[in-house]
Amino acid sequence: MKRGGFSKPFNPRRLKVARTFRGMTITELADKIGVTRQAVSQFEQGKTMPSLENIFKLTNELQFPRDFFYAEDKSVDYIGNTFFRSNSTATKRLREAQKVRVDFIFDVQQFLEKYVNFPEPNLADIESFDHKHWTNDDIEWLAEKVRERWGLGDKPIINMVFELEKNGIFVTTIRTDSKSIDAFCQKRVYNGQDYYFVVLGDKFSAVRRQFDAAHELGHMLMHGWIDDQEQLSNEEVREMERQANYFAAALLLPREAFSNSLHSFKLEEFIHLKEYWMVSINAMIVRSYHLGLINYNQYQYLQKKMSQRKMKKYEPLDDIIKRAQPSLFKQSFELLLNNNVVGPEEIVSELNFHPQLIEELVNIPADMLSATSTKEDQKVISLKVVH
Repeated sequence: MKRGGFSKPFNPRRLKVARTFRGMTITELADKIGVTRQAVSQFEQGKTMPSLENIFKLTNELQFPRDFFYAEDKSVDYIGNTFFRSNSTATKRLREAQKVRVDFIFDVQQFLEKYVNFPEPNLADIESFDHKHWTNDDIEWLAEKVRERWGLGDKPIINMVFELEKNGIFVTTIRTDSKSIDAFCQKRVYNGQDYYFVVLGDKFSAVRRQFDAAHELGHMLMHGWIDDQEQLSNEEVREMERQANYFAAALLLPREAFSNSLHSFKLEEFIHLKEYWMVSINAMIVRSYHLGLINYNQYQYLQKKMSQRKMKKYEPLDDIIKRAQPSLFKQSFELLLNNNVVGPEEIVSELNFHPQLIEELVNIPADMLSATSTKEDQKVISLKVVH
């Protein structure tokens, strides 16, 4: 038996992962559990093993069960860049914590995949493009190809989150008081299979969540060649963000259909169309300018009118239009629990997370792992047949 009564050895990397996820430095963790900084550093390097007393302290401070620190790590084939916004004020520590968040979400997804048939990734084929040079015409073409591939026609996309999930992209939202973290995404490859993850910020506005979801899809389609965003210049990052924004607008507001829907270029017209297109007033004004429907003076006038009416932060209808919520993970857990495939205790035990963390990671109700749900949503998944 190993230290602490476990047959598996203490995994030092899991300690570093847990600390990173909680946003602590080595010194901060050392102070909290009453040891030296050098002691925690040696724990993380595997040079010394924490005592049973320190294991208890670590589990309490980091809020992970003991089993978590003795679990083995998955050997993932490839983890791509995690796309954070260029204007994000998030510290490196906070960004690293969110990268770990995707690791944990992936663990949950892999557990569920043993039992659930998830949709296969269904992204547009862009192999013929020079991935580093996307013109606006190229991006318009790409948006049209996505709509064609997903059978969207030229109609408004009412629920962008659902469209992502239906086409094999896993979506969650982040619950945090921090205003520094916005939406982000990541691709990874495991056992030769591609997985795509989008984590959306907890924005008040439904239409801004729509735009964020489309923006992250743009990154996944256009910027897969980027392995490390930190290696790009500020100018390159800004251009990457501009391309993703342009893609989101082109996808959500197809040029011909959107142009035909505008009967005037007054601010009230954009307010009227907001609920139809499920896109912010500001994004529609910008799109109109990019399409040449309004000139620069008209654009500036509309922006000024928005400022005067204090619509830059909160727009009309923001408190009425309901935000789309990810549902794929929720459906998956409902499927398992309602069909008695596995119980809450088995889920928690296999994942080595506390129930509250699982619920937070994948946006399932706070009581789901202690009580099954009977609500039936529109399913895009099914149980696997195990022989």
